[in-house]
Parts: sequence; C-alpha cells; structure tokens
Amino acid sequence: MNENDVSQSRGELSFIDLWSMFYLLMVYAFTLIFNQASIIVFAFYFIFAIPFVYHLDKFACLCFLLSTMSYYFMGADEGLWSLYTILAIMLVVQAFLKGVMSLPVKSCVYLSWIAVAVILSYLQSQFGYSTGMFAMIYNIVIALLMATTLEIDRETVASFLPLMAAFQLLAYVGMLLISGHYDGYGFSVSASVNHNTFGTSVVILSIILFVKIVFFQDGSVLYKFFWALSLVLTIVSGSRNALLALLLTTVVIYMVSQIHQGKTISGGLKFLAAICVLVAIGGLLLPEVGIDLSRYDYVELIGSGGSNRAIIWESLAPVIWEDYKWFGYGPSHFCSEEMIHSLMDLNYTHTHNTIFEAWGELGFFGLLPFLLILIYAFRQGWSDIKREHSGLMFGFVLISLLLLGLGESLFANISLWIIIGLLMGVKETGDEFVLDQEIENVQE
Repeated sequence: MNENDVSQSRGELSFIDLWSMFYLLMVYAFTLIFNQASIIVFAFYFIFAIPFVYHLDKFACLCFLLSTMSYYFMGADEGLWSLYTILAIMLVVQAFLKGVMSLPVKSCVYLSWIAVAVILSYLQSQFGYSTGMFAMIYNIVIALLMATTLEIDRETVASFLPLMAAFQLLAYVGMLLISGHYDGYGFSVSASVNHNTFGTSVVILSIILFVKIVFFQDGSVLYKFFWALSLVLTIVSGSRNALLALLLTTVVIYMVSQIHQGKTISGGLKFLAAICVLVAIGGLLLPEVGIDLSRYDYVELIGSGGSNRAIIWESLAPVIWEDYKWFGYGPSHFCSEEMIHSLMDLNYTHTHNTIFEAWGELGFFGLLPFLLILIYAFRQGWSDIKREHSGLMFGFVLISLLLLGLGESLFANISLWIIIGLLMGVKETGDEFVLDQEIENVQE
C-alpha cells in the first residue's frame, strides 16, 4: 500500500479530492445560474479540468456522477460542448503520449456493431432524426475510448468515488432547499427534473455508498449516515421504480457479500431482521410527514398496468414486430415518442424499458450486440467481485441501472454507456484492496 492510500484510509483529503469537490460545486453553480451550455462554459470546464490530467479515472467518475441527471446539470448532456468531450480529448491525448491504448477485441467488435446498427436504423427511419443518431454514436464512442484507454486506480473506486457520491447527495439536499419542486408525486431538485429522474440518480449514489460499506469494509458512521440519507431521498422522490431498484440491488449486494464471506445463512437472517425494522419504522413515521405509502403497493401497480407502461409495451410491440423488428424505427427517445403518440393518447417521451427501447429503436440487429455487451460487462464485473478488484463497484452499478431500466429507458443515457465502457476494458493500477485491519497493521 502506498502512502496516498494510507492517507485515504485515515480520512484525509488529498488535493485532487478537494479540487474534485470544487469542480462539482462549479458545475452545480453554473447549473443554477445559467440557462444553457455554451462554448464559454465549456472553456471554463476544460481549463479547470487540467489538474485531472494525471487522474483521468477520477475525472471519469465525476462525469458519471453528473451524467445520472445529464439533461439537468449544465454541460453534462450528450452534446459536443460537454464534460464527456473534455474526457474524450484527455483520453486521446493520454493514449498518444503514454501509449496506454489497448484493443480488447470483443469490446471493440460489440461496440462497433451497435454503432453500425444505429446508422442503419437512422437510414431506414421515417423520422430522419439525425440528432438522435449522432447522440447515440457519441455515447458509443465515449464507451469505446474508456474501454480501450482508461486506467483505473483501485483507490479511486474504494475511496474517491464513494466520497464524491456522498458529496453529491449533500448537494442534492441543498438543491432541494434552494430550488426543490413537488410535482404531485414526489420531490425533485428542480421543476425541470422529473421526480423519477431524480430518484434514479439518488439510487445510483446509494448503491455506490452501499458497496463501499459492505465490500470495502468501511462501516463508518459517516458513510452509513449518507446511505440512510440516500434511502430517505429515494422515498422523498416518490419514484416507485427507483425505490424498488434500490431495494433489489441492495439485497443482491448484501447477499453476494455474505456468500463471498461464507456467511450466507447468518448474514441473510441479519439482513432480514434489519429490513423488518426499517419497514416497521417507515410504516409508522412516513405517513406522519405526508408520504403516501399506498403509492408503493407494487401488487396493485402491476395489476393496474404499471402506470401505463404495460399499455405502451402491449400497443407498440406488435407494430415493432410487424414493421421494425430487424432495424428499428430510429435511434433516440424522440423516435420512440413519435411512435407512442401515433398509437395512443399518452404523454410519454420514451417506452420506459431499456431492453424494449433498444429493440424498438435498433431492431434485432441492434438488440443482439447490446445484449452481448451487457453479458460481457457482467462477466467482467463478476470476475472482479470474486477478486475484489475495481470492477465490482461498476458491476453492481450496472445491475442497478438495469433494474432501474425495467420501468425507465436508459438506453440512450450516457450514464449507462460510461459504466459499460468502464467494465468492458477496465485496466487497474495500484496495490490490492485491503481490509481496515490490514491498513492498521501497515500504519503500525
């Protein structure tokens, strides 16, 4: 273990930690002050990103955290003048200067295949939405650059990413107080952010923190507090999809950790007891502060059609099968929105299911490489779970994204493709992860 890792274990903040917090604060401030991104904002982001030149894995983590609400944060949308373009430029420069680029064959083949599927879908689409095609190609290129170029320091995953996730949760509390909005279902940080989108972002932060607590042996009160805060914010968001994904992913993470430690039965019983206590407390306290628990009756929700989601799938599936099953009706949410509006009187902008939208937009020719990409990424993540390498964090985040994608479509979201890129070509530097007891021995 090097000296920097030991200082991280003691809770000391390095320069890059403090700079990262400053960078996030700058993005938050620009988001609250300006109405739209511009080349001037891009220039500020680029200049202040220079200190990350030797910490590109950390900058990639910041980009991912902001991508969880990409259309809200200034400069975090999938556009040319965005944070991801800065990351891409820095990765390309690093590859030429250091020669760190490698070519994982499967990753390159799968990602290139789905890029071709995007182009073919656009060429045969009646909508002719070129912006959607370029946005999807942009996402895929970012994933490919990360898969072939980015090196991940283990400390980045074990300490830096959870720290920044906690910092963003704290920022969300501030945003709720400054510009919070209630849309009749739940709270969000702004009137421009759907409560489901806010809930989705909070869940991803929560999973990062829970992996930190369970796998990296950091049961500190601070991290437990922030994880509890993430649970509260998920409920406050009013997103049933987000809460279900959070609970399911949390169960998966905990059970995998117990199997990994050989404590399947005892660990399972402890977890079940903790869940019962939380449910009992929540059932007593939440109604007192105005939270309508009847919204979380998932049995009734499924029986009633999943809040119109099942209606969309049942109506759209036969049309896709008949006319678009091979190459899809065109890439991007816009094409899905047009299809939905042509069939039913529902104000939905996408199909609310990641796999379904991949099939609808790109057909089987695009769905197949997408499924192969997910399988390959999961295999990478699972092998890293067994070896306690950095991919375990990204693997669990991918699980949460796909569970969130059961009721929301994340296929065109840059956040999904960043995680895919991280998992498909992760290269690590630094020492092996160690438990807290081993850290104490090193210090002694």
